[in-house]
Amino acid sequence: VRSMHVRTGAHAEASYAMHTGFSMRPGTSHPHMGSWAQYFQGKRKHDLPDSVIVAGGNPGPGFFTPEHSPFPIGDATKGIRDLLPKIPKARFNKRVKLARQFAESFEYFFPHEDVKAYSDFYKQTVKFLSGDAAEPFDISKEPGNLRNQYGNHPFDQGCLLARRLVEKGVRYVEVKSRRSWDSMHGGTGQLNALADELDGTVSALMTDLRERGMLERTMIVITSEFGRTSKVKGNGGRDHHPNGFSCALAGGGIKGGQAIGATNEKGREPDPKFEPKDLHATIATAMGMNVEKRFHPKGGGRPSFVGGRGKPIMDLLA
Repeated sequence: VRSMHVRTGAHAEASYAMHTGFSMRPGTSHPHMGSWAQYFQGKRKHDLPDSVIVAGGNPGPGFFTPEHSPFPIGDATKGIRDLLPKIPKARFNKRVKLARQFAESFEYFFPHEDVKAYSDFYKQTVKFLSGDAAEPFDISKEPGNLRNQYGNHPFDQGCLLARRLVEKGVRYVEVKSRRSWDSMHGGTGQLNALADELDGTVSALMTDLRERGMLERTMIVITSEFGRTSKVKGNGGRDHHPNGFSCALAGGGIKGGQAIGATNEKGREPDPKFEPKDLHATIATAMGMNVEKRFHPKGGGRPSFVGGRGKPIMDLLA
């Protein structure tokens, strides 16, 4: 898609819009696509989280209850080793039992749905950390030659982890690149190397998915918060450019081999203009979600639609 547009040139605000489909609003937090998918399609019947964020922090569940929160992984090569208890299992279980005793009285006197949701989320997390669910997060079990095909940078290994998690039943995985694509202050010379890395990793991911028979049911989305101007400044950098940039989609639900939209010779005036909410509506539609279904946050607030109620880019969908 060559005619993306976001309404702000500020990193945080644009990143929020690309992640949620919504603009930032004071006092409101919006869900990522993984949380929406869990809300619409229910939680998968396994101990693994429904959605995982690799190297991107934990955005939380937005206005959904805590069990819709994505699971954060800092370093794909470490999996959840840094999160596992550093004490004997017997002592860990004793502490969990003690914590439950403290919580029971609170839950008794405050039998609210939100309290129960948090308690259920806590129980699931304890079960996850004390069981065998850590194995899918261990990419050291993958053959060395396959790991080399993906590459040895954090983003590369994160994409390998994403394939491994999707194969095990995780519905949604986001992998953030830790390498800086910010070419505002003279970084243009690094773009060839960055593009080569991205191209090689995505190619390895698509090949791996295809060979496992997973590509036709796994959608890959590659995007940034905004683009960069076509004009290079004197210091070798390029300015923020929210008015006309690209994203790429492949795999499950996508009709590949085409370019949709265009800009003028200066990279401006995107036509047709697609906003983050339209991208979210496209992904949601391919995943089987009803983008016209209204959601009312508990406790009041504005009614919301998945991804901001955009219009699906139908030419993209197979």
